[in-house]
Amino acid sequence: MKWIIISSDAQSSCKTAISSYIAAILDHNQIKINYIKLNPALTVKMGLVSPDVIGEVFITHDGAQTDKDIGIIERSLSYNLPSHSFLSLGQSVNHVNLIETSSKSSGFDFLSVDEQLVDYIYHYISNFKEAVINIIEIGGSINDQAGLIFARSIMKLDQINNISSIHLGLDESSFVKVFKKPPTLFINFNDFKSQLSERKINSNIANSLKNLLYSYLNIRLSEFDQSHTYLHLIKKTQHKNTVKIALVGRHVNNLSAYLSVVDNLRAAAQIVEMNIEFIPLNSKFLTQQNIETNMKNIESCILLDGFGDSGHFGKRISAKYCREHKIPLLGICQGAYQGILEFAQSNNIENWEQVIKPIDEDEQGNIIGDKEISVLKNSLAEGLFKNDKMERFYTVNNINNEVFKQLEQFGMIGTVFNKAGTECKCAELKDHPMYILCSFLPQFNGRYNQPHEVFIQLIMKGWQQRGQCMKE
Repeated sequence: MKWIIISSDAQSSCKTAISSYIAAILDHNQIKINYIKLNPALTVKMGLVSPDVIGEVFITHDGAQTDKDIGIIERSLSYNLPSHSFLSLGQSVNHVNLIETSSKSSGFDFLSVDEQLVDYIYHYISNFKEAVINIIEIGGSINDQAGLIFARSIMKLDQINNISSIHLGLDESSFVKVFKKPPTLFINFNDFKSQLSERKINSNIANSLKNLLYSYLNIRLSEFDQSHTYLHLIKKTQHKNTVKIALVGRHVNNLSAYLSVVDNLRAAAQIVEMNIEFIPLNSKFLTQQNIETNMKNIESCILLDGFGDSGHFGKRISAKYCREHKIPLLGICQGAYQGILEFAQSNNIENWEQVIKPIDEDEQGNIIGDKEISVLKNSLAEGLFKNDKMERFYTVNNINNEVFKQLEQFGMIGTVFNKAGTECKCAELKDHPMYILCSFLPQFNGRYNQPHEVFIQLIMKGWQQRGQCMKE
């Protein structure tokens, strides 16, 4: 078993670009990896931190809240990453505190919290044994307190394993100071950072990484097409046609808050050979007075997911505008619920607010992670979500079947259900080019080389509808 440690002097996504390259080339050569992200955040649940600060919270197939980097690596692979691919400093502290408070000793076994953390993190990462190569990415900077704790844990691992290290920085001095030896591969941070905006790794760095892997595996790895990875150029090819897609949500000032949606759309645009122009619309400030101004040139729209009460009205009036103007719409999780609520209210359903209901606490284990679905035949959803396929869930609400049935007479029908067929998980509107409202998170099941079909169709339907509008 081989270990590769990736670190940097400063907080940056450059490390994840390196990790994604290694993951993608090994996956292309059918060599399995473990990826472990050590995050310096002091939170236990990443979903409690504002997306404006940390970006997207990625949900794993087994229901864990992780950071956006786990999503980047998973989209670079042909298989899913498990929940234990992510560990925050806050989770480590919480675990140590639980052990201490449950201990029957006097407490003198816990003379140093730092040492307890180091031991816990060491045992955590040393349990990864299934794959040929384990990649450990240290989040933040190794110069920070959290980075030093992570580094000390890895140094204990170094005593029993052959470990290689990749460090990004201005020079090697900070790495040497922490790890007491130079890194196996040093990458000048300034030289690499200049390329990150275009998501590419130059040939010199790529060759250095391949040589490092060769020293581990004693084989030359076959090349792969980087255009279908995280490393693809965002504006690699300028196509003839452009589709304008509105992204309606609370945190659109920072599109990394919805990175999986954005990456799926970019990957889908490559496949259908179209350009995308993102139109971020902050749902907190959309009103009846300005909705026409903001939506009149839109060709497709996504009502984004997110928790909390702020911005719901903006999503509802966006849904209404798309419904009345035949603009292709995809509602995701909370965005989908607002689309359903708007339709119920517009059709004067007496108890319209009850069409969405909170899930009982004892049921929450059933709505987290990948769950099997069943799809209504001869529906638009049938071509978007395959029957018996797994879709990823993370929600505290559900569609109230009893109230939802009243919407069928007005043209909204349930098309995706749980495996048993008893709970509606997605609705669509008849006589509309594409009006899909799903309570699950399709963006988390896409890959860079195979984005979720719903995003491909959203782009295509938007272009087709644009043609209809131009004819009219």
